[in-house]
Amino acid sequence: ACVNYLAKKVEKAKGNKINGTVYKISTAKYLKLTAYLMLSWLLVSIMLTLLIGAAGGAVSFQNLYQVGAVFLLSYIAGNLAFFVPSGIGVFEATLYLSLSKLIAEIEALTITALARLLMVLPIVVLYSLIKYMSHKRSE
Repeated sequence: ACVNYLAKKVEKAKGNKINGTVYKISTAKYLKLTAYLMLSWLLVSIMLTLLIGAAGGAVSFQNLYQVGAVFLLSYIAGNLAFFVPSGIGVFEATLYLSLSKLIAEIEALTITALARLLMVLPIVVLYSLIKYMSHKRSE
């Protein structure tokens, strides 16, 4: 299912027909989406670096690069684990194992749990808000 989904996304990006519809994405849109993705990775890297600082670890510009690389590695590993639903657990395991090379294991475990919570919490809050608003509107 994941492979079919990715194949459809690639076909859409290339401008090929999928179910009779032609999809085209301009170069400018590709660059804009890439910039948004890079910005989100930078913000998550900053968040993780600040969490390390809050846990008593060293915060520096070099740590930002290391933590950014760790996050990117974990993100890619989670997405490549197509045999696990949504890569659940793979992202966290990779993040924990990579962070434990940089900081103490207990801090790495705490930061991994907090990172997942901070990435999921906005989605849950937004979903709850939308659900509440749609329920309120139907009354």
